[in-house]
Amino acid sequence: MSWKEPALLESDLADVKCTMSSLVIFTKNVRQMTAFYENVLDLDAVVDAENNALLRGDGGEIFIHAAHESVGTTYIPEDAAFKPAFNVASLTSALIQVEDAGGDVTQRTFEFGGVHHHDVLDPDGNVIQLRSSSK
Repeated sequence: MSWKEPALLESDLADVKCTMSSLVIFTKNVRQMTAFYENVLDLDAVVDAENNALLRGDGGEIFIHAAHESVGTTYIPEDAAFKPAFNVASLTSALIQVEDAGGDVTQRTFEFGGVHHHDVLDPDGNVIQLRSSSK
């Protein structure tokens, strides 16, 4: 199967064997990470507690979980082999939000498959990719 822009995959849902509905992010600073993802991805906080937060949008949810032993976290990742990618309406606006929310913007925007991509770092240093059909 050839690569397609994610927004076009909706018509192919009958053939999908697996979809991702939620992403769990472990962090030592729940407040900062919640604000970052809420602002950059324009998500709604449906749960906002001291040790966790649940953010939802049209495409799924992100669960921000405190990563320290006092809340019973048994797995605290040191390195990750995954880079989640998020569709945003405007790459330019999202990159401004990244900096305003305490993240770091890398130097390179590239185009692949008719979509603009840009890797950024969230406040904990995790690499995520922002994608948009327009810059």
